[in-house]
Amino acid sequence: MYSKEGVIQGDPLAMPLYALATLPLIKSLSCHTDTTQCWYADDSSVQGTIENLVNWWKDLNTQGPQYGYYPEGNKSCLVVSQEDIEYAQHVFEGTGIKVVTGSRFLGGYVGTNEDKNTFVVSKVDEWKSAVVKLAQVSQREPQAAYAAFVKSLQFQWTYFQRVINGVEDSFQSLNATIRSVFLPSMIGGPVGDDEADLFSLPVKKGGLAINNPMIMANLNFETSKKCSTVLVSSISNKTQLELCEHHNAMNEAKKLAKTIKNDMEDSLLQNTLQKFPPQKKRTIERSIGSVVKTKISGWLSAMPLKRDHLDMSRYEFRDALAIRYNRQPVDMPQSCDGCGEKKFDLNHALCCKTGGLVTRRHNEIRDLFGELCEKAWGNVTKEPIISEEAPGLRGDLAVRGVWEAQREALFDVRVMDTDAPSYVSRPVMSVLQSAEEEKKRKYLQACEERHATFTPLVTSVDGLFDIQMTCFVRTLVERLAERMSKPVGRLMGMIRARISVAILRASSMCLRGSRRRFKSISVQ
Repeated sequence: MYSKEGVIQGDPLAMPLYALATLPLIKSLSCHTDTTQCWYADDSSVQGTIENLVNWWKDLNTQGPQYGYYPEGNKSCLVVSQEDIEYAQHVFEGTGIKVVTGSRFLGGYVGTNEDKNTFVVSKVDEWKSAVVKLAQVSQREPQAAYAAFVKSLQFQWTYFQRVINGVEDSFQSLNATIRSVFLPSMIGGPVGDDEADLFSLPVKKGGLAINNPMIMANLNFETSKKCSTVLVSSISNKTQLELCEHHNAMNEAKKLAKTIKNDMEDSLLQNTLQKFPPQKKRTIERSIGSVVKTKISGWLSAMPLKRDHLDMSRYEFRDALAIRYNRQPVDMPQSCDGCGEKKFDLNHALCCKTGGLVTRRHNEIRDLFGELCEKAWGNVTKEPIISEEAPGLRGDLAVRGVWEAQREALFDVRVMDTDAPSYVSRPVMSVLQSAEEEKKRKYLQACEERHATFTPLVTSVDGLFDIQMTCFVRTLVERLAERMSKPVGRLMGMIRARISVAILRASSMCLRGSRRRFKSISVQ
Protein backbone atom coordinates (compact mmCIF):
# COMPACT_ATOMS: atom_id res chain seq x y z
CA MET A 1 0.00 0.00 0.00
CA TYR A 2 1.46 3.35 -1.05
CA SER A 3 2.29 5.82 1.70
CA LYS A 4 0.66 8.60 -0.35
CA GLU A 5 -2.67 7.04 0.61
CA GLY A 6 -1.97 8.02 4.23
CA VAL A 7 -1.39 4.44 5.38
CA ILE A 8 2.06 2.88 5.74
CA GLN A 9 1.64 -0.05 8.11
CA GLY A 10 -1.93 -1.15 7.49
CA ASP A 11 -5.45 -0.15 8.45
CA PRO A 12 -5.68 3.21 10.33
CA LEU A 13 -8.33 1.64 12.58
CA ALA A 14 -5.95 -1.12 13.70
CA MET A 15 -4.40 0.86 16.57
CA PRO A 16 -7.64 2.14 18.21
CA LEU A 17 -9.29 -1.27 17.80
CA TYR A 18 -6.27 -3.00 19.34
CA ALA A 19 -6.36 -0.51 22.21
CA LEU A 20 -10.01 -1.35 22.85
CA ALA A 21 -9.17 -5.07 22.76
CA THR A 22 -6.61 -4.59 25.55
CA LEU A 23 -9.18 -3.13 27.97
CA PRO A 24 -10.15 -6.53 29.46
CA LEU A 25 -6.47 -7.28 30.13
CA ILE A 26 -5.94 -3.87 31.72
CA LYS A 27 -8.95 -4.37 33.99
CA SER A 28 -7.77 -7.83 35.02
CA LEU A 29 -4.42 -6.34 36.08
CA SER A 30 -6.07 -3.53 38.05
CA CYS A 31 -6.11 -5.83 41.08
CA HIS A 32 -2.55 -4.63 41.70
CA THR A 33 -3.76 -1.56 43.56
CA ASP A 34 -0.27 -0.50 44.60
CA THR A 35 0.75 0.12 40.98
CA THR A 36 -0.31 2.72 38.42
CA GLN A 37 -0.77 1.50 34.85
CA CYS A 38 -0.44 3.56 31.67
CA TRP A 39 -1.17 2.01 28.28
CA TYR A 40 -0.79 3.44 24.79
CA ALA A 41 -2.09 0.99 22.16
CA ASP A 42 0.06 -2.14 22.70
CA ASP A 43 2.73 -0.33 24.75
CA SER A 44 2.21 -1.00 28.46
CA SER A 45 3.91 0.71 31.38
CA VAL A 46 3.48 0.62 35.14
CA GLN A 47 4.77 2.53 38.16
CA GLY A 48 5.30 1.25 41.70
CA THR A 49 7.77 -0.40 44.06
CA ILE A 50 10.14 -3.06 42.73
CA GLU A 51 8.28 -5.83 44.59
CA ASN A 52 4.90 -4.74 43.23
CA LEU A 53 6.30 -4.36 39.73
CA VAL A 54 7.66 -7.90 39.59
CA ASN A 55 4.29 -9.28 40.72
CA TRP A 56 2.53 -7.23 38.03
CA TRP A 57 5.00 -8.51 35.43
CA LYS A 58 4.33 -12.13 36.41
CA ASP A 59 0.56 -11.65 36.11
CA LEU A 60 0.99 -9.92 32.75
CA ASN A 61 2.90 -12.92 31.43
CA THR A 62 0.24 -15.27 32.80
CA GLN A 63 -2.91 -13.42 31.68
CA GLY A 64 -1.59 -11.63 28.59
CA PRO A 65 -1.54 -14.63 26.21
CA GLN A 66 -5.22 -15.30 27.04
CA TYR A 67 -6.02 -11.96 25.37
CA GLY A 68 -3.50 -12.29 22.55
CA TYR A 69 -0.89 -10.14 24.30
CA TYR A 70 2.62 -11.62 24.54
CA PRO A 71 5.09 -9.59 26.66
CA GLU A 72 8.74 -9.59 25.58
CA GLY A 73 11.25 -8.94 28.34
CA ASN A 74 14.11 -8.24 25.96
CA LYS A 75 12.11 -5.30 24.55
CA SER A 76 11.29 -3.91 28.00
CA CYS A 77 13.23 -1.89 30.54
CA LEU A 78 12.95 -1.02 34.22
CA VAL A 79 13.85 2.54 35.29
CA VAL A 80 15.14 2.79 38.86
CA SER A 81 17.36 5.10 40.89
CA GLN A 82 21.10 4.47 40.96
CA GLU A 83 21.06 2.92 44.44
CA ASP A 84 18.38 0.36 43.49
CA ILE A 85 20.06 -1.05 40.38
CA GLU A 86 21.62 -4.13 41.99
CA TYR A 87 18.47 -5.06 43.91
CA ALA A 88 16.29 -4.60 40.80
CA GLN A 89 18.63 -6.75 38.71
CA HIS A 90 18.41 -9.49 41.33
CA VAL A 91 14.59 -9.38 41.54
CA PHE A 92 14.09 -9.32 37.75
CA GLU A 93 16.81 -11.87 37.00
CA GLY A 94 15.82 -14.21 34.18
CA THR A 95 13.09 -11.95 32.78
CA GLY A 96 15.28 -10.39 30.10
CA ILE A 97 14.28 -6.91 31.28
CA LYS A 98 17.07 -4.34 31.13
CA VAL A 99 17.50 -2.32 34.34
CA VAL A 100 18.48 1.32 33.66
CA THR A 101 18.46 4.73 35.33
CA GLY A 102 16.71 6.44 32.42
CA SER A 103 14.87 5.65 29.21
CA ARG A 104 12.83 7.23 26.45
CA PHE A 105 9.09 7.07 27.15
CA LEU A 106 6.33 8.08 24.70
CA GLY A 107 8.61 10.57 22.99
CA GLY A 108 9.84 12.03 26.28
CA TYR A 109 12.31 10.80 28.86
CA VAL A 110 12.07 9.20 32.31
CA GLY A 111 15.18 9.22 34.49
CA THR A 112 17.75 11.43 36.17
CA ASN A 113 18.36 15.01 35.05
CA GLU A 114 21.84 14.06 33.89
CA ASP A 115 20.50 11.26 31.70
CA LYS A 116 17.73 13.52 30.44
CA ASN A 117 20.19 16.22 29.41
CA THR A 118 22.32 13.65 27.60
CA PHE A 119 19.23 12.41 25.77
CA VAL A 120 18.20 15.97 24.81
CA VAL A 121 21.67 16.77 23.46
CA SER A 122 21.68 13.59 21.36
CA LYS A 123 18.29 14.46 19.85
CA VAL A 124 19.34 18.04 19.11
CA ASP A 125 22.47 16.73 17.38
CA GLU A 126 20.28 14.46 15.22
CA TRP A 127 18.09 17.39 14.22
CA LYS A 128 21.09 19.59 13.47
CA SER A 129 22.38 16.88 11.14
CA ALA A 130 18.95 16.68 9.49
CA VAL A 131 18.86 20.47 9.00
CA VAL A 132 22.31 20.40 7.37
CA LYS A 133 21.21 17.63 4.98
CA LEU A 134 18.04 19.54 4.16
CA ALA A 135 20.16 22.62 3.46
CA GLN A 136 22.11 20.59 0.91
CA VAL A 137 18.83 19.63 -0.77
CA SER A 138 17.69 23.27 -0.76
CA GLN A 139 20.61 24.29 -2.95
CA ARG A 140 18.84 22.71 -5.93
CA GLU A 141 15.27 22.21 -4.66
CA PRO A 142 14.61 25.04 -2.19
CA GLN A 143 10.82 24.80 -2.41
CA ALA A 144 10.78 21.07 -1.63
CA ALA A 145 13.27 21.55 1.22
CA TYR A 146 11.20 24.40 2.63
CA ALA A 147 8.02 22.29 2.55
CA ALA A 148 9.82 19.38 4.25
CA PHE A 149 11.10 21.68 6.98
CA VAL A 150 7.89 23.55 7.86
CA LYS A 151 5.48 20.62 7.39
CA SER A 152 7.52 17.80 8.89
CA LEU A 153 10.96 18.30 10.42
CA GLN A 154 10.27 21.15 12.83
CA PHE A 155 7.26 19.35 14.31
CA GLN A 156 9.60 16.66 15.60
CA TRP A 157 11.17 19.03 18.14
CA THR A 158 7.83 20.79 18.71
CA TYR A 159 6.42 17.52 20.07
CA PHE A 160 9.65 16.88 21.97
CA GLN A 161 9.26 20.22 23.75
CA ARG A 162 5.73 19.31 24.78
CA VAL A 163 6.86 16.30 26.83
CA ILE A 164 10.19 17.49 28.30
CA ASN A 165 10.51 20.62 30.43
CA GLY A 166 13.33 23.15 30.65
CA VAL A 167 15.08 22.39 27.37
CA GLU A 168 14.95 25.79 25.62
CA ASP A 169 18.67 26.48 26.15
CA SER A 170 19.57 23.13 24.59
CA PHE A 171 18.05 24.30 21.29
CA GLN A 172 20.36 27.28 20.91
CA SER A 173 22.76 25.36 18.67
CA LEU A 174 19.88 24.07 16.54
CA ASN A 175 18.54 27.60 16.10
CA ALA A 176 22.02 28.77 15.09
CA THR A 177 22.25 25.97 12.50
CA ILE A 178 18.88 26.92 11.02
CA ARG A 179 19.87 30.57 10.71
CA SER A 180 23.44 30.14 9.51
CA VAL A 181 23.06 27.07 7.28
CA PHE A 182 19.49 26.33 6.20
CA LEU A 183 18.08 29.83 5.64
CA PRO A 184 21.00 31.13 3.49
CA SER A 185 20.99 27.93 1.43
CA MET A 186 17.24 28.06 0.87
CA ILE A 187 16.97 31.75 0.04
CA GLY A 188 20.21 31.88 -1.93
CA GLY A 189 22.07 34.52 0.06
CA PRO A 190 23.01 35.81 3.51
CA VAL A 191 20.21 36.28 6.05
CA GLY A 192 20.51 38.77 8.91
CA ASP A 193 19.12 38.29 12.41
CA ASP A 194 16.24 40.69 11.76
CA GLU A 195 15.16 38.80 8.65
CA ALA A 196 15.54 35.49 10.47
CA ASP A 197 13.23 36.81 13.20
CA LEU A 198 10.73 37.80 10.51
CA PHE A 199 10.96 34.38 8.84
CA SER A 200 10.04 32.74 12.17
CA LEU A 201 6.57 34.30 12.04
CA PRO A 202 3.56 32.60 10.38
CA VAL A 203 3.09 33.25 6.66
CA LYS A 204 -0.10 35.25 7.34
CA LYS A 205 2.04 37.65 9.39
CA GLY A 206 4.68 38.10 6.72
CA GLY A 207 6.98 35.26 7.78
CA LEU A 208 7.88 31.82 6.47
CA ALA A 209 6.70 29.76 9.48
CA ILE A 210 10.29 28.60 10.15
CA ASN A 211 9.85 28.59 13.92
CA ASN A 212 12.52 29.60 16.39
CA PRO A 213 12.90 26.40 18.48
CA MET A 214 13.92 28.37 21.58
CA ILE A 215 11.06 30.87 21.87
CA MET A 216 8.12 28.47 22.11
CA ALA A 217 9.73 25.69 24.18
CA ASN A 218 8.30 26.71 27.57
CA LEU A 219 4.88 27.55 26.12
CA ASN A 220 4.72 24.18 24.36
CA PHE A 221 5.38 22.29 27.60
CA GLU A 222 3.01 24.35 29.76
CA THR A 223 0.23 23.99 27.20
CA SER A 224 0.73 20.23 27.00
CA LYS A 225 0.71 20.03 30.80
CA LYS A 226 -2.55 21.95 31.07
CA CYS A 227 -4.16 19.95 28.26
CA SER A 228 -3.43 16.67 30.04
CA THR A 229 -4.42 17.75 33.56
CA VAL A 230 -7.67 15.78 33.64
CA LEU A 231 -6.09 12.75 31.95
CA VAL A 232 -3.16 12.66 34.38
CA SER A 233 -5.52 12.98 37.34
CA SER A 234 -7.62 10.09 36.05
CA ILE A 235 -4.56 7.84 35.65
CA SER A 236 -3.03 8.79 38.99
CA ASN A 237 -6.26 8.43 40.97
CA LYS A 238 -7.44 5.40 38.95
CA THR A 239 -10.80 7.00 38.23
CA GLN A 240 -13.06 7.04 35.18
CA LEU A 241 -11.96 9.61 32.61
CA GLU A 242 -14.55 12.36 32.15
CA LEU A 243 -14.29 13.05 28.42
CA CYS A 244 -16.28 16.30 28.48
CA GLU A 245 -14.13 17.69 31.28
CA HIS A 246 -10.99 16.52 29.45
CA HIS A 247 -12.06 18.18 26.18
CA ASN A 248 -12.97 21.41 27.99
CA ALA A 249 -9.58 21.51 29.70
CA MET A 250 -7.83 20.93 26.37
CA ASN A 251 -9.84 23.64 24.60
CA GLU A 252 -9.19 26.18 27.35
CA ALA A 253 -5.46 25.43 27.39
CA LYS A 254 -5.17 25.65 23.61
CA LYS A 255 -7.18 28.87 23.52
CA LEU A 256 -4.93 30.46 26.13
CA ALA A 257 -1.79 29.26 24.32
CA LYS A 258 -3.08 30.68 21.04
CA THR A 259 -3.66 34.07 22.65
CA ILE A 260 -0.20 34.12 24.23
CA LYS A 261 1.42 33.02 20.97
CA ASN A 262 -0.42 35.67 18.94
CA ASP A 263 0.67 38.39 21.37
CA MET A 264 4.29 37.21 21.18
CA GLU A 265 4.17 37.11 17.37
CA ASP A 266 2.56 40.55 17.09
CA SER A 267 5.17 42.04 19.39
CA LEU A 268 8.01 40.43 17.43
CA LEU A 269 6.48 41.59 14.13
CA GLN A 270 6.19 45.22 15.21
CA ASN A 271 9.69 45.28 16.69
CA THR A 272 11.16 43.68 13.57
CA LEU A 273 9.37 45.95 11.09
CA GLN A 274 10.77 49.04 12.81
CA LYS A 275 14.29 47.86 11.96
CA PHE A 276 13.71 47.74 8.18
CA PRO A 277 13.92 50.63 5.69
CA PRO A 278 10.54 52.18 4.70
CA GLN A 279 10.35 50.54 1.26
CA LYS A 280 11.20 47.07 2.58
CA LYS A 281 8.70 47.56 5.40
CA ARG A 282 6.02 48.53 2.87
CA THR A 283 6.72 45.41 0.81
CA ILE A 284 6.50 43.12 3.82
CA GLU A 285 3.28 44.71 5.10
CA ARG A 286 1.32 43.65 2.03
CA SER A 287 2.03 40.03 2.98
CA ILE A 288 0.35 40.55 6.37
CA GLY A 289 -3.27 39.47 6.23
CA SER A 290 -4.42 41.85 9.00
CA VAL A 291 -3.07 44.82 7.02
CA VAL A 292 -4.33 44.15 3.48
CA LYS A 293 -7.39 42.08 4.55
CA THR A 294 -6.64 39.39 1.98
CA LYS A 295 -4.48 36.30 1.59
CA ILE A 296 -1.46 36.23 -0.70
CA SER A 297 0.68 33.63 1.08
CA GLY A 298 -1.22 30.48 0.14
CA TRP A 299 1.53 29.41 -2.25
CA LEU A 300 3.87 29.05 0.74
CA SER A 301 1.40 26.93 2.71
CA ALA A 302 0.44 24.62 -0.17
CA MET A 303 2.29 21.39 -0.88
CA PRO A 304 4.48 21.86 -4.01
CA LEU A 305 2.86 19.05 -6.00
CA LYS A 306 3.49 18.79 -9.72
CA ARG A 307 0.01 17.42 -10.38
CA ASP A 308 -1.48 20.66 -8.99
CA HIS A 309 0.99 22.85 -10.95
CA LEU A 310 2.41 24.22 -7.69
CA ASP A 311 6.04 23.12 -8.08
CA MET A 312 8.56 25.87 -8.80
CA SER A 313 12.14 25.81 -10.00
CA ARG A 314 14.86 27.00 -7.64
CA TYR A 315 15.11 30.36 -9.41
CA GLU A 316 11.33 30.84 -9.47
CA PHE A 317 11.05 30.07 -5.75
CA ARG A 318 13.95 32.33 -4.77
CA ASP A 319 12.69 35.10 -7.04
CA ALA A 320 9.29 34.82 -5.36
CA LEU A 321 10.93 35.24 -1.96
CA ALA A 322 12.95 38.18 -3.29
CA ILE A 323 9.74 39.89 -4.43
CA ARG A 324 8.00 39.09 -1.14
CA TYR A 325 10.80 40.56 0.99
CA ASN A 326 12.21 43.18 -1.40
CA ARG A 327 15.57 41.42 -1.65
CA GLN A 328 17.96 41.50 -4.57
CA PRO A 329 17.38 38.26 -6.55
CA VAL A 330 20.34 35.90 -6.81
CA ASP A 331 22.48 35.77 -9.96
CA MET A 332 20.90 38.88 -11.51
CA PRO A 333 22.48 40.42 -14.64
CA GLN A 334 24.40 43.64 -14.13
CA SER A 335 22.51 45.52 -16.85
CA CYS A 336 19.31 45.18 -18.88
CA ASP A 337 19.83 43.40 -22.20
CA GLY A 338 16.72 45.11 -23.59
CA CYS A 339 16.86 48.85 -22.98
CA GLY A 340 20.50 48.95 -21.88
CA GLU A 341 19.78 50.27 -18.37
CA LYS A 342 22.97 49.80 -16.36
CA LYS A 343 21.19 49.37 -13.02
CA PHE A 344 19.20 46.17 -13.47
CA ASP A 345 17.42 45.81 -10.14
CA LEU A 346 14.15 44.18 -9.09
CA ASN A 347 11.93 47.15 -9.93
CA HIS A 348 13.43 47.62 -13.39
CA ALA A 349 13.11 43.93 -14.23
CA LEU A 350 9.42 43.89 -13.30
CA CYS A 351 8.57 47.07 -15.23
CA CYS A 352 10.80 47.10 -18.34
CA LYS A 353 8.55 46.54 -21.38
CA THR A 354 11.40 46.10 -23.83
CA GLY A 355 11.45 42.61 -25.30
CA GLY A 356 7.82 41.85 -24.51
CA LEU A 357 8.33 40.02 -21.19
CA VAL A 358 5.79 42.21 -19.39
CA THR A 359 3.25 41.40 -22.11
CA ARG A 360 4.03 37.68 -21.83
CA ARG A 361 3.53 37.91 -18.08
CA HIS A 362 0.08 39.37 -18.67
CA ASN A 363 -0.77 36.73 -21.28
CA GLU A 364 0.23 33.82 -19.04
CA ILE A 365 -2.14 35.01 -16.30
CA ARG A 366 -4.89 35.57 -18.87
CA ASP A 367 -4.43 32.06 -20.25
CA LEU A 368 -4.61 30.52 -16.77
CA PHE A 369 -7.92 32.24 -16.07
CA GLY A 370 -9.12 31.14 -19.49
CA GLU A 371 -8.27 27.52 -18.67
CA LEU A 372 -10.04 27.67 -15.30
CA CYS A 373 -13.10 29.40 -16.78
CA GLU A 374 -13.27 26.74 -19.51
CA LYS A 375 -13.50 24.06 -16.81
CA ALA A 376 -16.10 26.03 -14.86
CA TRP A 377 -18.41 27.43 -17.55
CA GLY A 378 -17.05 26.42 -20.95
CA ASN A 379 -17.35 28.53 -24.12
CA VAL A 380 -14.45 30.90 -23.37
CA THR A 381 -13.34 33.44 -25.98
CA LYS A 382 -9.85 34.91 -25.89
CA GLU A 383 -9.38 38.60 -26.76
CA PRO A 384 -13.05 39.29 -27.63
CA ILE A 385 -13.91 42.46 -29.54
CA ILE A 386 -15.80 44.81 -27.22
CA SER A 387 -16.17 47.74 -29.59
CA GLU A 388 -15.33 47.90 -33.28
CA GLU A 389 -15.57 51.67 -33.38
CA ALA A 390 -12.36 53.69 -33.17
CA PRO A 391 -10.10 53.27 -31.31
CA GLY A 392 -11.41 49.71 -31.01
CA LEU A 393 -11.52 47.82 -27.74
CA ARG A 394 -10.58 44.22 -26.99
CA GLY A 395 -10.92 42.45 -23.68
CA ASP A 396 -8.88 39.52 -22.47
CA LEU A 397 -11.65 36.96 -21.92
CA ALA A 398 -15.35 36.54 -22.61
CA VAL A 399 -17.29 33.92 -20.64
CA ARG A 400 -21.03 33.32 -20.79
CA GLY A 401 -23.09 32.85 -17.63
CA VAL A 402 -20.64 33.93 -14.91
CA TRP A 403 -22.72 36.56 -13.13
CA GLU A 404 -26.09 36.06 -14.85
CA ALA A 405 -27.57 33.29 -16.94
CA GLN A 406 -27.33 33.85 -20.71
CA ARG A 407 -25.32 37.02 -20.22
CA GLU A 408 -21.76 37.49 -21.38
CA ALA A 409 -19.09 38.46 -18.84
CA LEU A 410 -16.01 40.29 -20.11
CA PHE A 411 -12.71 40.39 -18.25
CA ASP A 412 -9.47 42.30 -18.59
CA VAL A 413 -6.29 41.40 -16.69
CA ARG A 414 -3.64 43.73 -15.34
CA VAL A 415 -0.52 42.73 -13.39
CA MET A 416 1.16 45.59 -11.52
CA ASP A 417 4.42 46.21 -9.71
CA THR A 418 3.07 48.10 -6.72
CA ASP A 419 6.63 48.87 -5.59
CA ALA A 420 7.47 50.81 -8.75
CA PRO A 421 8.92 54.28 -8.00
CA SER A 422 5.70 56.02 -9.10
CA TYR A 423 3.61 54.02 -6.61
CA VAL A 424 5.90 53.89 -3.56
CA SER A 425 4.23 56.84 -1.83
CA ARG A 426 0.74 55.28 -2.03
CA PRO A 427 -0.87 52.38 -0.13
CA VAL A 428 -0.78 49.11 -2.05
CA MET A 429 -4.56 48.60 -2.14
CA SER A 430 -5.03 52.18 -3.32
CA VAL A 431 -2.73 51.48 -6.28
CA LEU A 432 -4.71 48.38 -7.24
CA GLN A 433 -8.06 50.17 -6.87
CA SER A 434 -6.85 53.02 -9.09
CA ALA A 435 -5.94 50.51 -11.79
CA GLU A 436 -9.37 48.92 -11.41
CA GLU A 437 -11.11 52.28 -11.88
CA GLU A 438 -8.92 53.01 -14.90
CA LYS A 439 -10.03 49.73 -16.51
CA LYS A 440 -13.68 50.57 -15.82
CA ARG A 441 -13.38 54.00 -17.42
CA LYS A 442 -11.93 52.36 -20.50
CA TYR A 443 -14.22 49.35 -20.91
CA LEU A 444 -17.37 49.60 -18.78
CA GLN A 445 -19.53 51.81 -21.00
CA ALA A 446 -18.71 49.82 -24.14
CA CYS A 447 -19.53 46.57 -22.31
CA GLU A 448 -22.87 47.91 -21.07
CA GLU A 449 -23.79 48.99 -24.59
CA ARG A 450 -23.56 45.35 -25.68
CA HIS A 451 -25.46 44.24 -22.54
CA ALA A 452 -22.42 42.50 -21.08
CA THR A 453 -20.84 42.74 -17.63
CA PHE A 454 -17.25 43.87 -17.15
CA THR A 455 -14.88 42.77 -14.40
CA PRO A 456 -11.29 44.04 -14.16
CA LEU A 457 -8.86 41.43 -12.79
CA VAL A 458 -6.09 43.46 -11.15
CA THR A 459 -3.27 41.85 -9.18
CA SER A 460 0.21 42.72 -7.99
CA VAL A 461 3.33 40.89 -9.14
CA ASP A 462 3.35 38.91 -5.89
CA GLY A 463 -0.28 37.81 -6.09
CA LEU A 464 -2.19 40.43 -4.09
CA PHE A 465 -5.71 40.52 -5.57
CA ASP A 466 -7.92 43.59 -5.83
CA ILE A 467 -11.49 43.41 -4.47
CA GLN A 468 -13.25 42.51 -7.73
CA MET A 469 -10.68 39.87 -8.60
CA THR A 470 -11.14 38.35 -5.14
CA CYS A 471 -14.91 38.17 -5.69
CA PHE A 472 -14.45 36.59 -9.12
CA VAL A 473 -12.02 33.96 -7.80
CA ARG A 474 -14.56 32.97 -5.13
CA THR A 475 -17.31 32.66 -7.76
CA LEU A 476 -14.96 30.64 -9.97
CA VAL A 477 -14.06 28.27 -7.13
CA GLU A 478 -17.69 27.78 -6.11
CA ARG A 479 -18.56 26.86 -9.70
CA LEU A 480 -15.61 24.46 -9.96
CA ALA A 481 -16.48 22.89 -6.60
CA GLU A 482 -20.03 22.31 -7.81
CA ARG A 483 -18.91 20.68 -11.04
CA MET A 484 -16.13 18.64 -9.43
CA SER A 485 -18.12 17.69 -6.29
CA LYS A 486 -15.38 18.95 -3.97
CA PRO A 487 -15.54 21.09 -0.80
CA VAL A 488 -15.30 24.81 -1.55
CA GLY A 489 -12.82 25.46 1.28
CA ARG A 490 -10.32 22.86 0.12
CA LEU A 491 -10.58 23.89 -3.53
CA MET A 492 -10.31 27.59 -2.66
CA GLY A 493 -6.86 27.15 -1.13
CA MET A 494 -5.60 25.11 -4.08
CA ILE A 495 -6.94 27.49 -6.77
CA ARG A 496 -5.66 30.61 -5.02
CA ALA A 497 -2.26 28.96 -4.60
CA ARG A 498 -2.19 27.96 -8.27
CA ILE A 499 -3.03 31.51 -9.38
CA SER A 500 -0.36 32.94 -7.06
CA VAL A 501 2.26 30.49 -8.31
CA ALA A 502 1.39 31.34 -11.93
CA ILE A 503 1.78 35.07 -11.19
CA LEU A 504 5.11 34.51 -9.42
CA ARG A 505 6.39 32.31 -12.24
CA ALA A 506 5.47 34.99 -14.77
CA SER A 507 7.18 37.61 -12.61
CA SER A 508 10.29 35.43 -12.39
CA MET A 509 10.31 35.29 -16.19
CA CYS A 510 10.63 39.09 -16.21
CA LEU A 511 13.74 38.73 -14.04
CA ARG A 512 15.35 35.82 -15.90
CA GLY A 513 14.03 36.02 -19.45
CA SER A 514 15.93 37.52 -22.36
CA ARG A 515 14.73 40.86 -23.73
CA ARG A 516 16.99 40.66 -26.75
CA ARG A 517 14.95 39.89 -29.85
CA PHE A 518 16.02 37.14 -32.23
CA LYS A 519 17.10 38.43 -35.63
CA SER A 520 16.91 36.03 -38.52
CA ILE A 521 19.59 35.90 -41.19
CA SER A 522 18.26 37.25 -44.46
CA VAL A 523 19.34 35.40 -47.60
CA GLN A 524 19.59 37.42 -50.81
